[in-house]
Amino acid sequence: MNKKLLGILVIILLITCTLSVIGLRTKHEISKLDIITLNDPPDKPSTPHGTTSGKTGIVYDYTSSTIDPDGDKLIYGWDWEGDMIVDEWTDLHNSGEIIEMSHSWDIEGSYEIRVKAKDTYDAESPWSDPLSISMPKNKAINPLLLFLERLIERFPILEQILQPIYDKLTVF
Repeated sequence: MNKKLLGILVIILLITCTLSVIGLRTKHEISKLDIITLNDPPDKPSTPHGTTSGKTGIVYDYTSSTIDPDGDKLIYGWDWEGDMIVDEWTDLHNSGEIIEMSHSWDIEGSYEIRVKAKDTYDAESPWSDPLSISMPKNKAINPLLLFLERLIERFPILEQILQPIYDKLTVF
């Protein structure tokens, strides 16, 4: 039986027994009846999945999901900076649905992204485990490599000839 329904039935039974004991037996004698529902928070979301290394200014996609034990709809809060503060919330999603969010970083560095879920009754899950992201600084451009890349773009047949040389140069 659904936990919410069970909670409602238990509360109604307790109220009915209490009213019977104090002598209130008709609907007209009850002015207000508040029903409290039980609500469990969503489970801890899965670790975000997506690109772990990239360049600043490029948009990357990340996914996660979780289950709400009560089947409530969920919004997801994403922490893009690794400070355990929600930077962006999603729209409502069904429990168990895989959600996708896109993000780009403007500053080079390392980040830990996390996600949490909140149901329609404001019960929040714990944070997911983090996914480590690296937006490294660009490597110095070797003029010879740049020349070879442009040459290969213009004359594709040279790729087969120059590929072994290119591979050796990129090791440095």
